[in-house]
Amino acid sequence: MTQKDLAEVLRSLALKGAYRQLKLATEPDLDGFKPSDDCHGNATKWVVPHPQHKIIDGFLVINDCVFDKHSVIDTGCPKLLDITPRNSNESLNLLRFIEFDGGSRALFDAMPNQVIWRQG
Repeated sequence: MTQKDLAEVLRSLALKGAYRQLKLATEPDLDGFKPSDDCHGNATKWVVPHPQHKIIDGFLVINDCVFDKHSVIDTGCPKLLDITPRNSNESLNLLRFIEFDGGSRALFDAMPNQVIWRQG
């Protein structure tokens, strides 16, 4: 899949509302866990003491044209848990997440960190 194809798919899913809501982790949610700025590493470290939880790879919907590769946690609740800290100037509205359902982790790792949809 080309980056342009990926951008088309992500934009289409975002416009259709085919995303899951995120909950930004609070101190009680983290229960002493100290996350870094590496979302994929955070997720990998999180599931070691929480084997009942699952890593979900996908893309944060920044807006209907910009998507950032990201990993979050499925705790079994309706909302996915985002355990990676946010910059103080970053919007807390980044709560939409499109799950990657396209095969292997290697394929996901090879995808760009940011996907931008451009018309035409």
